[in-house]
Amino acid sequence: MPKGTHGEPNAPPSEWLYSNAAPPDPELSQMQQVLEAQLKRLSVLNSLIRILPIPKLLDEHTELEESIASYKTVLHPNRRIPAEILHHIFLSCMPEDHFPFLKSTDPPLVFTQVCRSWRAVALNMGELWSSVH
Repeated sequence: MPKGTHGEPNAPPSEWLYSNAAPPDPELSQMQQVLEAQLKRLSVLNSLIRILPIPKLLDEHTELEESIASYKTVLHPNRRIPAEILHHIFLSCMPEDHFPFLKSTDPPLVFTQVCRSWRAVALNMGELWSSVH
């Protein structure tokens, strides 16, 4: 991982940024520690910038905010929702009535467009597809 000014990684590895999969536990733990360190650094930077708004500090602040946003994206709990929970969510989102046609923005098709894991869950749920016209 590329290192920031204070030794912490600037962003999570791109394999996690460009995927909706959850990192394995060891990497997850490491990323959470990096995020905590970055949040502390951001707090310090905010204090320094209030006193002395130096362009270099402002640039570091911007980079740090971008990195924090990336880590929060990768660490978001949505990436770790078990298939069984998705199954229940998908079923509860299905319309009660039957549509004469199916749009790609409606359930169940929309579930298949979120990410690879959601697609796999949705396509393996016969209940979602039993009433498609």
